[in-house]
Amino acid sequence: MNKKIVFILSIIAISVLGGYYVWAVSPPGSVDPATGVVDSITGAAETTYTAPSVDFDTTYTCTLTITDDKGSRGFDDVDILVLSDSAPPTVDIRIFDSGDNDVTETKTWLKDDNYTVKFKAIDNKSGLDYYEYYIYQCEAGGTLCDEANPIDHTTGNYNGEIGTEVTKEHLMEAGKSPKKYNLEGSGTYKIHFLATDKVDQTADQYRWLSFDFSPPTIEIR
Repeated sequence: MNKKIVFILSIIAISVLGGYYVWAVSPPGSVDPATGVVDSITGAAETTYTAPSVDFDTTYTCTLTITDDKGSRGFDDVDILVLSDSAPPTVDIRIFDSGDNDVTETKTWLKDDNYTVKFKAIDNKSGLDYYEYYIYQCEAGGTLCDEANPIDHTTGNYNGEIGTEVTKEHLMEAGKSPKKYNLEGSGTYKIHFLATDKVDQTADQYRWLSFDFSPPTIEIR
């Protein structure tokens, strides 16, 4: 998906008495056979131009022609590169224990500890715009989760980073009460992370964390 781009075209510190302005933008568009101009805009010293969506990186050349009341003309132009962005961000959720060990894939069950959830995102074209994550409590195994009442729900904005991985962190203090993430002996939490880029493309990822806070039951007979 590619958003249409709006250009604001303006002139700084110039005056034309009794003259007029013509802006020409190319490509894309159809050429006027009478003037050879692509997408011309006649009028004020400041105007806007909405470029069509692009499927590949496209350079627009914006040319200004100023004609005074004597018929004399002046010209200037500027190139604007519009990047095509057809791919959403790349996202990843990683889980680290209190010793800063990545336990995302190495541990099937997690014990009583303080865990840092790291939400990673990168976008190589239009840049990162917005993120959101949810944490839900589920029954053991994660098949039934209370999505109507998330334990945590956080939203925030990025700073338009392009080509740089950005990490947001969330602390999960997991264990028996009074810790926030406390389950009756054992259970599962589902984490849902979403990241959106500057052209409103969203990527998301889920992870399920299963906890066991109770030791085995033993008996000697």
